[in-house]
Amino acid sequence: MNCITALSQVKPALPELDDVLQAAVNAAASRIYLSARADKAIVRILANAELQEYAVWPTPQLRQFATDLYQLAADDEFDESIPQDATFEHHVGDIRYQLKFCSLPAYPVGFDMCTLLIVDN
Repeated sequence: MNCITALSQVKPALPELDDVLQAAVNAAASRIYLSARADKAIVRILANAELQEYAVWPTPQLRQFATDLYQLAADDEFDESIPQDATFEHHVGDIRYQLKFCSLPAYPVGFDMCTLLIVDN
């Protein structure tokens, strides 16, 4: 797998990212899972060893979210057909998030992405 590290202070370019992060922090979650399939896309958070559904998005919206997220992290193109990893720092107000994510293709169409969430106050 290709591991890319890009640290940057990012202005809120992805309002959905800020919303998902806030929900994850409120639930004391350690991970965020994104699953895209041909017919739907699901955003889940892992809190207290329980996977909770956060949102169901149209698949194109989640694909765009993953693409934007990867571009923020790695300054590169997201390709859902290959495994990809990246880490980056994201600020929302005074809270600093360290995010590490990895994606895997899902046969026949789609991908899964796991984001490890570390919060520094």
